[in-house]
Amino acid sequence: MIRVLAVILAVSAVAACTSSPAQSPAAVAARAASPLQDVPEAGLPAQRLAPGECGLFLWSMTPPQKFVFFTRAASGRAELWHESRAVTLTQVDAHGDIFGQFLTASDYVSPDAALEVSLTFRPGETLEQGQRVEGGRVVIRGRDGWETVLPVSGISACMGR
Repeated sequence: MIRVLAVILAVSAVAACTSSPAQSPAAVAARAASPLQDVPEAGLPAQRLAPGECGLFLWSMTPPQKFVFFTRAASGRAELWHESRAVTLTQVDAHGDIFGQFLTASDYVSPDAALEVSLTFRPGETLEQGQRVEGGRVVIRGRDGWETVLPVSGISACMGR
């Protein structure tokens, strides 16, 4: 899965390089000076962890990739990017296998109960102060009974003390 994603990203980068119009050296320098140039304009905002705190960060696997789900360990809350806005969710259940300070499956509800959200994922390789989320899915159910299935991948990371 990671190899496929890497190939897709590489092909996209090559295509972008070959199809972009010529730019002035000043425009290239201005763009290079901004580390935020490649941050998507849509999706959840960047999240910060306090020392000793852990978070689960998930991005959509479908283009354009967006930061779509975030939760802090033991908080009982999550943020979901849904229909061009951030929705705060309350955790109502957690089950599955232990994954650091998280479990591999959990259920959430929006404050107005308009959305029920189920998250399941597969743990990946261990990283320094974290672990990859190899793949997973977020299932969003609306009051009308319709479901949206969003494939995701990401990481669980902890901030050192």
